[in-house]
Amino acid sequence: MSVPKARLRLDWIYGYRGHQVRNNVQYLASGEIVYFVAGAGVVYDPINKTQRHFIEHTDDIISLAVHPDLKIVATGEIGSAPLTYIWDSETLGIVSVLSGHHSAGITALDFSSSGNLLGTIDLAPESTFCLYDWRKGKLLASHTMKTDRVFDIKFKPGDDSSIVT
Repeated sequence: MSVPKARLRLDWIYGYRGHQVRNNVQYLASGEIVYFVAGAGVVYDPINKTQRHFIEHTDDIISLAVHPDLKIVATGEIGSAPLTYIWDSETLGIVSVLSGHHSAGITALDFSSSGNLLGTIDLAPESTFCLYDWRKGKLLASHTMKTDRVFDIKFKPGDDSSIVT
């Protein structure tokens, strides 16, 4: 007896992660909506009532940011060696992967207004903030601080040098 030739295809994800997360649903330039459930980024088309899925994460996603072009998406995962994926919402292809600088889940991230930088912060007891040239996958700066959990970070509109947590 041989194994049947079959492939599973993800068609629909039910649910939404709203617990202990912020900024977890955004509009895209296409009019679609992006959000996350477990380890999947969901791109939902409200007109055609269809979903497409970014499923490269190996752990639950807990943060999301949309690039100023409203096409590129960044998602950060939980875990002791979390990854941040930057992906194209139209093709679902990976644009960049950031790793190695956080020791706990990526709780918040944001693109600068120019779109050139990405800031991330983690859940570690001594949180680490990282600033990346995300296209090159290069860490530009980092800072560790003792603080309560940070739920959000935002660049000042029109100013890539100012950020608030």
